[in-house]
Amino acid sequence: MPGLIKHNFNAVVQGYEYLPPTKPGYKILTRRDDGLMIIDKSSGLLTVPGKPSPNSSTSDCLLSRINTDLGSEWRNVHRLDRDTSGCVLFARGGMMGEASRCFMRKSERVKNGDYGEGDDVMKRYVAKVHGRVERGGGRIDVPIGKEAVMSPDGRTFNRWALGEGMEKARVAVTDFEVIERDEGGDWTLVECVPLTGRGHQLRLHLASIGHPIIGDELHGREGDEAERLLLHAEMLSIRINGELIEAHSPAPFA
Repeated sequence: MPGLIKHNFNAVVQGYEYLPPTKPGYKILTRRDDGLMIIDKSSGLLTVPGKPSPNSSTSDCLLSRINTDLGSEWRNVHRLDRDTSGCVLFARGGMMGEASRCFMRKSERVKNGDYGEGDDVMKRYVAKVHGRVERGGGRIDVPIGKEAVMSPDGRTFNRWALGEGMEKARVAVTDFEVIERDEGGDWTLVECVPLTGRGHQLRLHLASIGHPIIGDELHGREGDEAERLLLHAEMLSIRINGELIEAHSPAPFA
């Protein structure tokens, strides 16, 4: 990534240049007449406009491309990180409110410690991580917050970080299961279900067990030269008015 260096194992952005993938950068997985649509987003494309960059515009994003191609009434219900590919839910009209309420109900249950299977919203991801994960699966329960990071030129910015003991850290819970192991032990393919929705949750949680995601320049290993972050949202389902809407997108690296 141009302009990104590591300093004391912290990611520091200097002269960051946003280079989105060529258009369209997405494909429609399912589109309903009632105003719901699930999109498969390409890696490298922001979901919504980001903070202004001194060297590039961040206005070219999934939302702007959808609005140009399909109409300005479409809005994203949630987001994926720029470098994460896969399923993103869009809605329009009255369905925006319905879908948003489903996400809000899930958030309220999480606040009460309810991580049950019967959620109205479910997301499943696939990640390829460094090394051999010996456990077949399990639950990672480590809080996530934000920490201040200082760059070599004296600038300070906040980034997501594991938050045990950190002020204002929030509960973060992820279930994972091993899908495949490399015979040489170089990598493991894991399936992840985030039971909460914190920033960089899967990236931080997998790094916390000693197996960062391949291609993670913020929380990964020094010298990782992968072309992209190997994290993909392979499944998204939402239950609205008793009806289940679901879409799948195979991970391009699996």
